[in-house]
Amino acid sequence: MTVVAALDREDSQASTAVKSMLSTVRAPGCRYYLGWRGHADSSRSVDDLAEPGSPLALGVAAESGAPTSRLLSQDGWCAALEGYLLHGRDPTESMGKGPHRLMEALIELEGAFSCITATRLLVAYRDPLGRVPLYVADSGRWLLLATRKRCIWGNSPRDPELLPPGRIVRYAKGRMSVSRPSVRWPQHPRPVSPRDAARKVAALLLDAVGRWSAGLDASALAFSGGLDSGLLAYLAKELVALRLITVDFAQSGEYLDQAERAASILALPIRLMTPSKSETEERLRDVVWGCESADRISVETALPIFCVSREARQMAYTSILTGHGADELFGGYMRYLRSMKRDPSMTFQRMRLDFLNLQRRDLETDFKACASNSLSLRLPYTDVQLARYVLSLPPSLRVDVNSGVRKLVLRDAARLLGCPRQIADAEKKAVQYSTGASKMLRIIAREQNRTVGSFLSGLLDAAKRSAKEQGLL
Repeated sequence: MTVVAALDREDSQASTAVKSMLSTVRAPGCRYYLGWRGHADSSRSVDDLAEPGSPLALGVAAESGAPTSRLLSQDGWCAALEGYLLHGRDPTESMGKGPHRLMEALIELEGAFSCITATRLLVAYRDPLGRVPLYVADSGRWLLLATRKRCIWGNSPRDPELLPPGRIVRYAKGRMSVSRPSVRWPQHPRPVSPRDAARKVAALLLDAVGRWSAGLDASALAFSGGLDSGLLAYLAKELVALRLITVDFAQSGEYLDQAERAASILALPIRLMTPSKSETEERLRDVVWGCESADRISVETALPIFCVSREARQMAYTSILTGHGADELFGGYMRYLRSMKRDPSMTFQRMRLDFLNLQRRDLETDFKACASNSLSLRLPYTDVQLARYVLSLPPSLRVDVNSGVRKLVLRDAARLLGCPRQIADAEKKAVQYSTGASKMLRIIAREQNRTVGSFLSGLLDAAKRSAKEQGLL
């Protein structure tokens, strides 16, 4: 799924830019939509879409079987949304009251989405954590917005910029205005006892998993056998038919053994993947192109979720649950323990900023890794109600300096919820290292006498060249 929009400053042919952007995501079975001020057209071919005389236009490319995105048209305006909403209330009921009312309705809802509306101006909004990316570039004549970088790469000499999440951004008369954030995140810790904190976290986790699995009969779950994915599986298995999927590039056995033991404890089916070096090398170009990034850390973390989501799609799943956000929220990284020994107050702010910047470091590429395989990414640990409470907790409730235990309150909550101790007490390892993705990248790059950075940049450049040869850029 891809959403694009264009504002034409010189004449009334914004549809030219929109159709050009849609062409970059041509795929078999794809259907295309073009909207402008109360009108909409659709076709299996971009070339067959209408040519409206409008300075503003929106477009949607919808792949067969992909998570739902919509192009909505109302009197005098239209809206396009990529992603999904978790609540039953349909915000499109507010369309008759105008684009501003639609945005207000969206702000009140939880989900993973980016939305654009067009009247006499362009208005854009991303969910509070920016789970679905939205980029903008000013080419001089056209102001371009898209949920994929590649749509802008081929239509603007300027690199696209990522719009901030949780804000309403308006473009009118050559100017951009940004409203205040829609969600107020805690600025300072508040005192609370460890027992009360664990109880509250346990209750919020139950609610969050319920919200983020609502509407799913079955789902895949990216599984390591550690605390984050293990607790998520333990809670979700009562709500959804789960299939656990684990990928290990190192093929050492230790990581797979941990996952298999945890799956056995949970009595859940598991698929163990051990891609070879040659298989990983073949997939890397798809990962780099799908994630639109040659950044080493981004690719290292996206590679496992890309492989897991591709496997899930081949098994006919349409969604995947993951433990994204738990490390930043609950203090899972070793750097938080080191920081706590130096300055607890600084640690609080560091955890807070790391979580609120998830969209730049992880969610942007991981969303696209799953979307490349037509899967929706479900993220219970990023639930706003859960996150707002946990971010208000003192870091000492999340990281214990004396024992060195990280994710302290999450482990206590897991025990209160009845999660097996083998999972509640599991140690934490970074996904790119525990799965062997980082080491595998270094091996592949070394065999070509290149650094990982130059190797990945070469893959992205080659993917761009191939796209240009196919007329996609």
